[in-house]
Amino acid sequence: MEHCAYIADLLISNRRSVFVDNLPIPLVAVLAIISLLFKPLAAVDFTIVALLTSLMIYRAVVSGSQSSSGPLLRQCSRLLVWLGIISYSLYLIHQPFLELVNHYIKKHHFLTASPLSAVFALMLLLAPLALLASLVYRWIELPGIVIGRQVESWFEPVAHAERPI
Repeated sequence: MEHCAYIADLLISNRRSVFVDNLPIPLVAVLAIISLLFKPLAAVDFTIVALLTSLMIYRAVVSGSQSSSGPLLRQCSRLLVWLGIISYSLYLIHQPFLELVNHYIKKHHFLTASPLSAVFALMLLLAPLALLASLVYRWIELPGIVIGRQVESWFEPVAHAERPI
């Protein structure tokens, strides 16, 4: 996941990378889809999807920060920033729902014609899961952050006045 950390560091430090700027998103998207469909690539599917997500966020933030960006690009940028904010909550809650939908698809022989159609059916969960993750973020994660900061402040050393020598 070093590539995601590198891209995040670029965004935080407000730097650009010629390699990241020129890496074609459609190519990475095709690789992500292929890695999801072929079992031998299962070991790298998460990494490729994470790279794709990082690239999309990077490009949205970079293009959203440019004054020439249009309203659609700014909306996409806002959406990706929102997804980034709720991403940890989304990460925590998504797996049980994916398992339930996958079980339903298999039990009812729904969309058995193509593995790609099953992937798209599972992607339909993104919107309701994102809304649920937004609530989890607001009502659980944010209060947890506040409590964590309070606890952290208890352990910070008290600033002592400098003594003259």
